[in-house]
Amino acid sequence: MDCILRVIKGPDAGTTCRLMSGGNLVGRSSKAALKLTPEDISWEHLSVSRNGEQYIAENLSALGSYLDDARIASAVKLRPGDQIRLSKDTVLRLEALDGGGAMSGLGRKGLPILLLVLVIGAVAAMVMTSGDAPRADWNVTFGKLETWVRQESAARKLSAEMPFMLREAWRLESVEDYAGARAAWLRLKVLTDQVQSRYGVNPQSAVDIRALQDLKLPKTGPLAVEMSDEQMAAALGQFVDTWLNWATEQAKKGSSVRSHL
Repeated sequence: MDCILRVIKGPDAGTTCRLMSGGNLVGRSSKAALKLTPEDISWEHLSVSRNGEQYIAENLSALGSYLDDARIASAVKLRPGDQIRLSKDTVLRLEALDGGGAMSGLGRKGLPILLLVLVIGAVAAMVMTSGDAPRADWNVTFGKLETWVRQESAARKLSAEMPFMLREAWRLESVEDYAGARAAWLRLKVLTDQVQSRYGVNPQSAVDIRALQDLKLPKTGPLAVEMSDEQMAAALGQFVDTWLNWATEQAKKGSSVRSHL
């Protein structure tokens, strides 16, 4: 998917550049792919790298660059419609040259609720259509989350109860003790709500909404983006919600069967 960067606000509004493979510099430098003129833009302000279908933004300026009002602190994935603010007056937007579908111009702010519905629906579908053994496809994801929870607990950022409860809930799932698993997931739900608050998870942020999905995807190549603690906390909450729903449904089925015996 070919994309361009367009200046949608500021003195250079309307200026565009087509993003080529590799790095694309944005700033006042004569070498910039997207050359800007305002004095409050750094000589080399932002880099947008293209690797196939993936676009990655990195801030280069001490003045900062912002995606959805959140400062870009490390490499971050972009999608068509995303807006990047470089200064008070200058805002850019990533646009797909082919139109990118009906939603390409909505950006992150216009999509959070829709994304949340789609992600939860996709996750639920993967679990509920996987037959009697959905666990097999989730072991790697559990391992990543369990490692992160253990490390954060060792650093005293999370309670000592968290890693124990996470392992216990997963163990109960493995032996199909769904009533016990549901109770464990419920306890984890309380704990993860506190964790998400502590790590500043924003339920309206498209990045946080797709955290579990991103965690399940392999991260390879030179432009692979590491999950932040905020994203890991968001993914943990979504993981717990998914398996709480699964255990609840299975417990209901078991109760229904027993009631007819």
